[in-house]
Amino acid sequence: MCKKRRLKTPPIYVMDACNMSTQNSLNTVNQSFLKPISNTHILMPKLTLEPSFLNYVPYDELTRVISDFIFHKCVLESLKYIEIEVKIGQIVDLMTRERLRLPVLTETSMNVCSFLKDIVDCGYLVIDNNELKIKFESNMTESQHKYFNRFLNSSFEKSQTKIKDGRPRTPMKYKHTKEIDRFYSNVSLNHDFQNRIRVTTEKKTGQVISRLIKTRVASLNIFSPKTLFDWRISINTETPVESQPLGVLIMERDKDRLSYVHQCCQIDLTQVVSEVFSLIYTFKSNIFRMAPKHMN
Repeated sequence: MCKKRRLKTPPIYVMDACNMSTQNSLNTVNQSFLKPISNTHILMPKLTLEPSFLNYVPYDELTRVISDFIFHKCVLESLKYIEIEVKIGQIVDLMTRERLRLPVLTETSMNVCSFLKDIVDCGYLVIDNNELKIKFESNMTESQHKYFNRFLNSSFEKSQTKIKDGRPRTPMKYKHTKEIDRFYSNVSLNHDFQNRIRVTTEKKTGQVISRLIKTRVASLNIFSPKTLFDWRISINTETPVESQPLGVLIMERDKDRLSYVHQCCQIDLTQVVSEVFSLIYTFKSNIFRMAPKHMN
């Protein structure tokens, strides 16, 4: 019996058939990837998950520190004429005159101690300022000022839309003010820095807008390594004063301020010119101002 001859390569007609079959299969697969997947045939299981194994949402530690700071300083001490303000800037190392560098990756609350002799509160100790010589500088460059101006203008315009995702927006309010602040020594009290009387007048008309004593209560610095700016929360009191004799004029500053108000928050973008003709740009957000009648 003759043995069948084995071919080293398949016959040409077999190769053509195989190639055509493979090509058709690849074309079918490629075309299937190009077709959009219909969502009507995908059924996702509806999951009802608890927030944690304890069945409550764990608090954010930084938020808790800030909340406790405000509560203890404003509520427990029964302050009047409260102003809570947040400024962005940089925490500067006084030894290097550069922005502080810490071995942390996320926002970190720092000690509320200050080098000013009238602030000695160390309630939220994270870093000891007595060993780490630092200060907070709230200045920014002209280009940064312009960026925030464009950003806030855009936010203002977006807030004016009546409908956003089916829900009405709360429109922001805007005002542009030019004022003069004059600081006088207080003849009825000692000449301490904290007791200066600030008289604010409208630049164009000279009309007095306010006469008050601004007293710093406490500050909390937040170091933010992933952003260009750090920020500081300050609690102050702004106590109105009666018309009384003013002492020596200590300082004068010219303020050109853009204010954006949203609900209970006011954001101020300010250019300040002091009596030494230095131009300073600042970004500040007043969370709220609370008079005694609102404390009940």
